[in-house]
Formats: sequence, C-alpha cells, structure tokens
Amino acid sequence: MNPWVVLLGVGVLIAANWGLVGKRLLALQLSLGKINKVSLKLFNSYINCNINIKNPNQRNVTMQQMLLKVVINGVQVADIDYRKTISLKAADTTILQGFVIEIKNLQLATLVFNGGTDVLRINISGKVKADGMWFPYDETSIVNISSVNIT
Repeated sequence: MNPWVVLLGVGVLIAANWGLVGKRLLALQLSLGKINKVSLKLFNSYINCNINIKNPNQRNVTMQQMLLKVVINGVQVADIDYRKTISLKAADTTILQGFVIEIKNLQLATLVFNGGTDVLRINISGKVKADGMWFPYDETSIVNISSVNIT
C-alpha cells in the first residue's frame, strides 16, 4: 500500500475528529437572577433565587455539578454542592428557578447589625462542572434590600 495514501487517510481521520471533539469547551456563564423571597425561620433563613446559566458554546452541554461559596457583605454564609444534571442548549440561557441558599440566623444577624447599609453585596464563587470539565466561576451582584420579598 502506498504510504502517501495511508498518511492522507490518517490526516482525514484526525481532521474529522478535531471537528467533533477538538474544539475547546467555553466556560458556562452563571449569574444571580431574581431573588424571589427570603424566608425567616427559627434557626435558619432561606434565600430563594434564580440562577441564570448561559451556554456560550455552539453545541449542547450537560452541567453536572456546582461547588459554590456564597459571601454576603464580606461574611461567608454558605457552601453549596449542587449535583443535578442539567441539559443546556447551544448558545442559549437556562434559568434555574427556585435555587435555595440556606443561611444560619446567627450569620444573618451579623449581616444586619454590622452591615449598616440598604444593599447586599452578594459574591458567589467556586467552580462548575460541565461535560466532565471544571470551570472557575466568580460573580458579585448588588441587591437593594427594599426590593427583596421577606416572609
């Protein structure tokens, strides 16, 4: 067999596979959406919010896990290990509704008494796993307390 034919065949296979798996997966873009409500209970409080997940890739992606740290006005209030498979369409945004962040009321009291402000500076950082690969995440949102529904 002619070695040039074999070399050409290998080149075609590599090029075809590069088109399928060789492209770099872009990181998912998360952002804090609407804060639906804050529920105050005896020992803990719960922030019910939406998380917007944008898939900037030109192909469908499956998100498997989020490992996140939540800091509000400089006080770490939660560590989140969210393990749910979510299929994300190519070049589309999915809204994860009813995402709940649990805060101990002692931490909430620290925020209220030390805050002295009408806004919450919410930083969510960590990493997100999609299609078996981990991507860093870090975002800060400013939320006006008067816009939050507290029950």
